[in-house]
Amino acid sequence: MDQSPLLHHLRMAPLARLALPLVAGLMLEFALESGWAGYGILAGLFLGAFALMASLAWLRREEYGWRWVAGAALVLGLFFLGGLQAERALRPSGFEGLEPGREVLALGVLEEPLQEKARSFKTVMRLEAFADSAGRWVPCQGQAVVYMAKDSSLAGFRFGDRVVARARFELVGQAGNPNEFDYRRFLARRGILRQIYLRPGQVELASRDNAPALLALAHRWRRALLDIYLRNGIEGQEYAVAAALTLGDRGDLDADTQRAYMVSGATHILSVSGLHVGIVAMVFGFVLDKLLQAFRPDSAARRWGKASGIIALLWVYALLTGLSPSVLRAATMFSMVALGQAFGRSMSVYNSLAASALLLMALNPAVVLDVGFQLSYVAVFAIVFLQPKLAQFWQPRSKAALWAWQLMVVSVAAQMGTAPLSLLYFHQFPNYFWLTNLVAIPLSTLVVVGGMVLLAASFWTPLAAALAWALQKVLWLLNASVLAIEALPHSSTTRIPWETWDMALGFLLVLALGGWLGKAGPRWLAASLAIAIVLVGGRGLRRWNNSQEVHAVVFNTRGAGGINFLAPGRNIVWADTAMFADPKTLSFAAEGLWTSLASPDPERLHAADTAGAWQPAALDFAGKRFLRVADVAFAEFRPDTPARVDVLVLGRDLRLDMPALVRRVRFEHLVFEPTSRQATLDAWKRECDSLGIAYHDVREQGAFWLRW
Repeated sequence: MDQSPLLHHLRMAPLARLALPLVAGLMLEFALESGWAGYGILAGLFLGAFALMASLAWLRREEYGWRWVAGAALVLGLFFLGGLQAERALRPSGFEGLEPGREVLALGVLEEPLQEKARSFKTVMRLEAFADSAGRWVPCQGQAVVYMAKDSSLAGFRFGDRVVARARFELVGQAGNPNEFDYRRFLARRGILRQIYLRPGQVELASRDNAPALLALAHRWRRALLDIYLRNGIEGQEYAVAAALTLGDRGDLDADTQRAYMVSGATHILSVSGLHVGIVAMVFGFVLDKLLQAFRPDSAARRWGKASGIIALLWVYALLTGLSPSVLRAATMFSMVALGQAFGRSMSVYNSLAASALLLMALNPAVVLDVGFQLSYVAVFAIVFLQPKLAQFWQPRSKAALWAWQLMVVSVAAQMGTAPLSLLYFHQFPNYFWLTNLVAIPLSTLVVVGGMVLLAASFWTPLAAALAWALQKVLWLLNASVLAIEALPHSSTTRIPWETWDMALGFLLVLALGGWLGKAGPRWLAASLAIAIVLVGGRGLRRWNNSQEVHAVVFNTRGAGGINFLAPGRNIVWADTAMFADPKTLSFAAEGLWTSLASPDPERLHAADTAGAWQPAALDFAGKRFLRVADVAFAEFRPDTPARVDVLVLGRDLRLDMPALVRRVRFEHLVFEPTSRQATLDAWKRECDSLGIAYHDVREQGAFWLRW
């Protein structure tokens, strides 16, 4: 009987079979946040006892049929263990006393360097304790996002400082817009449960250099190495890309550069990952091999010296780049490869992948939620699983064609594997990814190697200057190539509606196609076609359901107001100038909904353009009438008969007499935009409450979303 290539590899990789149930338990608890794993302990103990008795019976009677019981108990045990680990990560201790809105005195350590934003400095503080109402210090575990006013007295704080801060610890802000990225939940899964804003006089330095010694040392080294680039004339976005490529510092990348790399399919190059660690390991291995040539080729001392050197240098590099999940994965895997070579044995890639994943999950269970972690592991798995099957279709004779073909096959395999996941997170697909990688991977390899040589030769000024000049040209060519590919027609497909079930079916489709390409039998082709039909059919059904509804949304957007109307093939934003002044304001709030509905680009309709017989502006859409009162004196609006509307939207600190409003306008829904001061909103609410008028405060309740 034919066996799936995937099942064959899993049978040869026992650690992978252990990692899968653990990951499943972690992901289920992180998704549900219900504490189900605790209730499963009794069931786990029962199953464990049953498995023990069955195993003893098997050992005594040699009954082969009972062998599966021990394996099933182990799988369930790992599944429950994953759930318990996730539950612990979701509930840091001591946060119960940090009630939102209550001002407290807190002690903590700054875990990140200050990042300069438009109106503040931003960092993350690891809380150690806070003072309760009686003035006693209460231990606390967890983190808070810290925003500091842009003041010279606050700009001197740095990574590793222990500070005492008096502030109100608020819940992380969440606008409540439909299908918007849940930033609060995203941070909570990583132990960040509060945010604070600090002004001069609210924070004091307690002590310096409280970060772990290795991290503090790595941070200083990375800063010193980045200064070498700057001293040798590498600047602008060439410097930003060099810092990201070689040392994992993305802080200087501007929005245009990041968008170009994403649209062209080269985002993975900007994050230090397996590609970069592999290049570093290759360079280190070559250098160490030359240094150890004094030993005999078959000398065990040479093999172990090379392996030890590679492992030590890899982990120094991992520290310098910030210990991101993808770097940790790659460093762990290449360390295992080096150990295997020292022992003279090869290791299963699947086993190495699983071993590194188990290690990272043991250190930090929440790492499974990191997008870089997920994409890194999926990409490596896809390359190992699919690349040999795709490469067999053509064997070019020329070395140049073979090199290009192998590079393209690796790129296609990685893209096939990561597409279901990247579509879920980013909802776009780079159509020219194959072209981008043909150009970007060789150039980025030159950047990594050139950057290492420059850093090593920085003590010799003339050589460093020459190397920096050459590296600057390579970086310019890399950026120019990516920008040129981004500018090509139809360089990416955007706003692809993609949900969790689509991702699951997408992965099943990739596995089934891999089985068919591996010549595991025609049934895998039939399975691929069946999965594709279900995937396309489900997406078509959702699209049809969406076409039956019309939507009107008043988004929770800071300082800007308006109404977004959505219908099949229509996307109209009816707003004042403030909404259109910064395109990011609207796109951040609305992009999730537009993507889920596969909406076209929005048509802009200024509120002033609709003024006429109606003062203020009104608009009819799909059988409903909307009246928006903003930036006008409502007292001047005196219709002969009460105006009848479905939705009345108020904003911009208007002076309103609610009883007069009710006499002038008849409405079903009253909505307060997020454009008024809190004092104005409170006054409106008091009058509405006294008159028994229902209302929707967008700032407090999230976006107003009407569907019909």
